[in-house]
Amino acid sequence: MIQFKKLFFLPLLLSSFQLSALNPPAKTPTQNIEPKDECTLNIFGNDRMQFVDANDKIISKINVPHTCETFILYFAYKGKLPSSVMGHNIVITEEKNKNTVTADALKQGKKNNYLPAEQVAKDFVIAASKQTLGGAEEDQQTEDITVDMKKVDPTKNYTFFCAFPGHSLMMKGSFLREKPKSSPLAKKVESKATKVSTTKVSPGLPTGTKGN
Repeated sequence: MIQFKKLFFLPLLLSSFQLSALNPPAKTPTQNIEPKDECTLNIFGNDRMQFVDANDKIISKINVPHTCETFILYFAYKGKLPSSVMGHNIVITEEKNKNTVTADALKQGKKNNYLPAEQVAKDFVIAASKQTLGGAEEDQQTEDITVDMKKVDPTKNYTFFCAFPGHSLMMKGSFLREKPKSSPLAKKVESKATKVSTTKVSPGLPTGTKGN
């Protein structure tokens, strides 16, 4: 009876092992977990076609302090699907140029990591990935993207998105450079400079006129 039970459960154990091998647990990159300062951000692309933080909260807006000369995105893949199925990259451009950049990235195809051609990037892109990340063992899973903030005008509208086919509809958000905040002293000086000074003159006799 004991031998029968062993023979009965052996295929089940083997099946469970095979399923585990085919479906390994999702890998969470261990690099760049903690941002160094306010001029850096950890951002992940996952298997659900989302940009998220380390706690799986969706990132739909990136506000960069005006004091940052450069801003670094520590980008990583958080999942297990291969880049051929669920590849992720990041492109930053003006909102008005997004469709142009997305169309060119699609045209460039898989061999060019679904990223815009050099000339299109030069004309319209502020910063972008150099590769497409994925969750498979053979995929690149982390990348650091440096944004030159001198190229970002705080009065214009910018966006970040994934240029992999079909992803830009969901994986997108606003990229903003905050405007410098005026100090109370600066506001006071500005107020004085713009204030029109008036002198109240009391009515009187014209100059040189003598009273009776």
